[in-house]
Amino acid sequence: MVRKPNFEGENVRLVERRSQWTMLIDAFESAASGVGRLVLISGGPGSGKSELMHEFCAEAQRRGAHTMIATGSHTDHDRPLALIRQLIPGLSSDAGDVDVRDEALTTISTLALDQTVVIAIDDAYLMDGSSIDVFLHILRGTRNSPVLILGAHLEQTKLFAPEQLAEILRQPYRRIHLPLLTQDGVRTVVRDRLGVESSDVDTRFHSATGGNPMLVHALIDDTRSTDQVTEPTPAGSYRDSVLACLYRGERARLRIAREIAVLGASVTPDRVADLTGEHPTSVDSVVELLSAAGLLDGYQFRYGATAAVLMSDIDSDELSRMHLDIARLLYHEGEDTEHIAVHLHAADSAVEAWSQTVLERTAEHAIARDDVETAAQYLRLALRDCRDLETRQTLTVQLARVEWRMNPAAAGRRLALLERSALDGSLGGRDSATVVRNMLWRGDVDTSAEATTALDAGVAPENANSAAELEFVRQWFYGVSRATRTKDIKSIVALELAGRDIGGLWPRAAMLVSGVADDDAITSAAHALKTCRFDEMSLEVAATTLFVIAVSDRASTAVDLCDHLLGEATRRGGTTWEALLMAVRGEIAMLQGDIATAADLSTRALEQLGSEGWGVVIGLPLSTAILSRTITGDHVGAATLLTSVVPDSMYRTMFGARFLRARGHHFLATERAGAAINDFETCGQLLRSMNPAMQKLIPWRIDLAHANLWLGKSKAAGLLAEKQLSMQPGLGSRSRAVALRTLAASGSGELRQRATMLRESIDLFQDAGDRLGLARSLTDLAAIYYELGEFDRARAVARHGAEEARACNVEVALGVHLDVVPASIPESSDRAASPLSDAEARVASLASLGYTNREISKRIHVTISTVEQHLTRVYRKLGVRRRSELAAHLSPTTPIVIDSLSTPGALSTVEPL
Repeated sequence: MVRKPNFEGENVRLVERRSQWTMLIDAFESAASGVGRLVLISGGPGSGKSELMHEFCAEAQRRGAHTMIATGSHTDHDRPLALIRQLIPGLSSDAGDVDVRDEALTTISTLALDQTVVIAIDDAYLMDGSSIDVFLHILRGTRNSPVLILGAHLEQTKLFAPEQLAEILRQPYRRIHLPLLTQDGVRTVVRDRLGVESSDVDTRFHSATGGNPMLVHALIDDTRSTDQVTEPTPAGSYRDSVLACLYRGERARLRIAREIAVLGASVTPDRVADLTGEHPTSVDSVVELLSAAGLLDGYQFRYGATAAVLMSDIDSDELSRMHLDIARLLYHEGEDTEHIAVHLHAADSAVEAWSQTVLERTAEHAIARDDVETAAQYLRLALRDCRDLETRQTLTVQLARVEWRMNPAAAGRRLALLERSALDGSLGGRDSATVVRNMLWRGDVDTSAEATTALDAGVAPENANSAAELEFVRQWFYGVSRATRTKDIKSIVALELAGRDIGGLWPRAAMLVSGVADDDAITSAAHALKTCRFDEMSLEVAATTLFVIAVSDRASTAVDLCDHLLGEATRRGGTTWEALLMAVRGEIAMLQGDIATAADLSTRALEQLGSEGWGVVIGLPLSTAILSRTITGDHVGAATLLTSVVPDSMYRTMFGARFLRARGHHFLATERAGAAINDFETCGQLLRSMNPAMQKLIPWRIDLAHANLWLGKSKAAGLLAEKQLSMQPGLGSRSRAVALRTLAASGSGELRQRATMLRESIDLFQDAGDRLGLARSLTDLAAIYYELGEFDRARAVARHGAEEARACNVEVALGVHLDVVPASIPESSDRAASPLSDAEARVASLASLGYTNREISKRIHVTISTVEQHLTRVYRKLGVRRRSELAAHLSPTTPIVIDSLSTPGALSTVEPL
């Protein structure tokens, strides 16, 4: 019986080799009958020639044959008779060639007298010349003997010289070819070894290996050691098999394969020939061989991991040399700079003059497609190897611009090296502006003023444009003009328009900030934001525009614009853009009363850049994060944020003013009114030193009024609110709305007058889109209606306030308006119906709301002892034992003074402006 090792599934390594096996068995049986025969087994590297030969020799042994096996090698290729001595170790060492041939033939013929002899030579194409002569002598002498000779060799290799081949063709002779496995064959192997039946998996393994049996099994060996057996996972076995396919052959094969791998997308037949020094015909032959082995598909590797294996096998210095040779060849051929730059970067060399230009141009292309990582890599390499000072300065600024998009801290350290050049005017206008912008970002306002003056002195139009834009950014950051100039923002607009037309973004932003915030101006600025090219946009100008639009009662418009820009920043990988826009979006959310969104975005913005990366601008997201936590009662979280490291220069900026008021509100919420007042007053002093247009953006007087209310200084609070109302209107209606609500809370005027103030503030908050401010004013108005005895109205307004507060994710204590207020007022109810005096009723109402005795004493300006005496009499008169029972026993007309600015658990006093 002929054993069938693979066809019933017991030897999966011989899948799709049925016909070849049958041909070998036929040849064996023919030899056993006394007809000597030669069988040559050919196939690509890894096609299974050795596997088939050794399996067949084992079968021949089982049939009683004597087997003799030898393997050709590069090492023995030049050693005479090396392979024959593997077959017949006892050959005489000092005999001549003729004697050796005869001795070898005699040995084989003697063995064949009693049994069939199978001689198997693996890698026969590596036989030494003397062994080939002996081999042919044996072939001729055993033509009528039971001898079968097998030779396994690679396709496209010359095993015999033409005259030798002519002689072989006159002998009993057969060729057996081993093709690559089909996808069905791969499926059989995958199913047997991985236990997976899936056409997708079969396709993946077949695509990765081309059906090369050795690679299929190696890839399966590696994949079996992972958790994902459905995805080919190349590792050690695959690496060894790939290298085995290439090392077991002519050395040119490995050299050509390596060059193809290193060339990558730039590969062409001529380039491979030039770089390896091989003839194009030889290169084509190797490519055909490796394609037949499933490694290549034309001049590209079938599987990316194969190229990676080859490149990892090359010495690092040699690999760098190869990349540099390729880059040089591509440059002289006029190839696209992007292909050249890939190899320069891989070679880690840009010493040659032409390489600087290549890397710089390629970096520009990378920036245009937002591949900032690649651009930075190329510019760093060019800068490192550049020796020309002027070129180094240009490269430094270019690299800093790229790094700024990802890491402002790194960009800042790089630009600091060019400050002297910016001051002496040796940098170009745009480059100098980049250096000054970094100075402003990190708080060096004085040096930046000098550098901007130097920039102003330039004659080029772009210098004027750059200086004007920097001046605008300075005023957003610091609220002041530089010392050498007295121009306000309107003057800056005029300067800008002298350089370019009004279609730009920042002139429109400057008009908004200067106070021209009508519908046309806002629409024009919004249009500019939408249509301005993102990569040409000054991020600081865009942020200012968004903020001014938001405070100008167009918060929803600002949200849409900001979300659009945020999406662009995220899509384009602008980490710094994304962080600053998140900070602005968080501030806009605060203006809308969306506290949860404000907290989330400001926190994420802080985390994205880190303290050093933010520079003085850290005050923007930090103040929003602190305020949002204070509003929601997370005082521990706010206190933690207050420990953040900030630059001292931040306190000279608009962002520092925001931070001071945020910290002040935290102090006020945690009963440190003195510290709060100090921060609010410091904030006011800072703002009063700034451009009046910028002062309108932060209502510090209202903050100070709230602190006075907390201390019970209602008159002082009212005066501050009146002062705010008397000033020239700021942007939007929010500042007036806040001032009106604060004035009403101070007790200024009769109840009806205060109700009128609150109703106006409600209208203004609605116009501004501020739901939190609306909730506060509604809560205060409900309290006024309660005191007026308009209980139904109080209940309705209180409910509305509660709904707005919940929409802002803020808890508010409104129970007194919803539960204590009776559904209807008894007709007999009057002041005499209450057994309590006015003072007792006042204390009782506050106690029923949850105030402590100390808080009540501060609220109505009496001693704690007096409060205790009043409560003792209240308990006795109403027959109650504890505070929680007071609300149910108070008369509906008991005078209750309720102010959401001070009600325990009610809305925070923080105003988001």
